[in-house]
Amino acid sequence: MRSKSESAVRRIAHFLDRSDETFDFIYSIGVLHHTPDTRAAFLRLVPLLKPGGTIAIWVYGKRLRLLVGGEILRAATRWLPRKWLLHASKIAIPLYHIHRLPVVGTATSILLPTSKDPDPEWRWLDTFDWYSPRYQWKHTCEEVEAWFAADPLPATATTSRSVRFATSRTARMRTSCR
Repeated sequence: MRSKSESAVRRIAHFLDRSDETFDFIYSIGVLHHTPDTRAAFLRLVPLLKPGGTIAIWVYGKRLRLLVGGEILRAATRWLPRKWLLHASKIAIPLYHIHRLPVVGTATSILLPTSKDPDPEWRWLDTFDWYSPRYQWKHTCEEVEAWFAADPLPATATTSRSVRFATSRTARMRTSCR
């Protein structure tokens, strides 16, 4: 039996079986790093872009690995039944207040990372989103820049905890990795 996420990925893949140069703008925020192969998923998007079109992506950066507790927890949470994980993710609601404390908050954020969104419901669901996907790859700015270089697309990049890229088929190559 397929999970809902696997079914969604299959529907998206079917949609991507379009002819080349179909879209003026391709925007992917927080999706590609949840595929089995982030680079391959990106490279499937590039031919769909019309000349002069723009592609913008956002993927997790490798700095997120510093949240050690999250990396350890993901080894188990991605296999938990979704209902259990959804319920367990509610811990993000009260943990928010502990994460905001000096010293103690830094430690709890590293050992048990949860969303720090000020809205309690969003914090809960965002935490669920962190821990539920089967795949969650993290990339460096240079790594993603190489994907853009594999195709004749120039890249503009900035990075913090994530890696963000936006480019168009007509733009000059400008790169800035922090």
